[in-house]
Amino acid sequence: MIIGLGLLLIVLAIIVLLVVFATKPSDKSRYLKFHKGYLTGLNFLLNEEPDKAVDVFIELLEIDANTIETHLALGKLFRRRGEADRAIKIHQNVLAKPNLGLSDKKLALIALGRDFLEAGVLDRAEKVFLELVTLDQWSEEGLAYLLEIYQQEKQWDKAIEIAETLAKIKNQSMHEIIAHYYCEISQFYLDNKDFDRSLLFLKRATAQDKQCVRAALALANLYSAQGSYKLAIKSLKKVYSKNPEFLYEILTTLSFCYEEIGDEKGLVEFVESCLVDNPQTSLYLFLYEYMQKTGSNRVSKRRLQEHVLNYPSIVGLNTYVKLIEKEGGWPGDDVSTILSSLEKIISSLPRYKCNECGLAGKMLYWQCPRCKGWGKTKPVYALNERG
Repeated sequence: MIIGLGLLLIVLAIIVLLVVFATKPSDKSRYLKFHKGYLTGLNFLLNEEPDKAVDVFIELLEIDANTIETHLALGKLFRRRGEADRAIKIHQNVLAKPNLGLSDKKLALIALGRDFLEAGVLDRAEKVFLELVTLDQWSEEGLAYLLEIYQQEKQWDKAIEIAETLAKIKNQSMHEIIAHYYCEISQFYLDNKDFDRSLLFLKRATAQDKQCVRAALALANLYSAQGSYKLAIKSLKKVYSKNPEFLYEILTTLSFCYEEIGDEKGLVEFVESCLVDNPQTSLYLFLYEYMQKTGSNRVSKRRLQEHVLNYPSIVGLNTYVKLIEKEGGWPGDDVSTILSSLEKIISSLPRYKCNECGLAGKMLYWQCPRCKGWGKTKPVYALNERG
């Protein structure tokens, strides 16, 4: 809970008052300084000038071994209130203290770096956390904040370096995350039509994480764009073997590649094999439509009807009604009404969901916008299938 300004002023006034009473009677000049400043602060407070009162009370709290924790706490309080400028000033004053102990300096650097992050000044935050890591190369917190900064700035090379260091310190694998960093670099080169380098970094991503669906999808799209359709098909099948949830994501590209090499039979056999473990209605309808297009009768309408009944879903029913409309099976007005209703329901359903924090939406984010987890967002076709 964020503390109110009035309560903050009362807390500050009490803290300063305690310091006044704690001052040795023999230190008369210091006592008088406290006394005068304290009255000035109270005067500002009574005249409804809280900002000036806060500044006076903070200045009265001299930085020493007994008040450093108080200053750090006040700075954190200001940061939580959204007053990053005040927090920065407090923490900079702490760091400016001569002969500051190492542990206190590290705490102040972390606090100051977080202030700059809150203010959106990433270059200053980076400089502070680099100083912290220079003081303590095993600072897990400092490295974690640097990683956050490099992700925001899309400095993927630096992010990889920091992630590898963190993996050693924490003694845990970060291969999945690093694979996404390599995918980001690959995408940069792909956008600039540098296919060779794009391919190089996708291979590095796969070397980091052999189960990386993103890398396999990107490889397939890259191979397809270059006309290497057999390699694209191989990569797309790997997507399915790595994570069957992404099956529907690959069907359009897979169909295109099989058609380009003239192997429609191979596509049908692959989809039928997938249906054994994933009897999704939308997948079955895809196969039925494809059969109709190619003139095959391997999937009859009767089998299609049985499948829709055995595996009911909103998505499947919507596609089935569209087929009926296309084949002229129902009056147009009736079909239009049903389709309109179904499509409104479907449009409200999410297509993807983060398995980490539950964020759902229409876009596939490889890094979740809410929890910042990499590779946690998955298609929810399976959920919609059983809608």
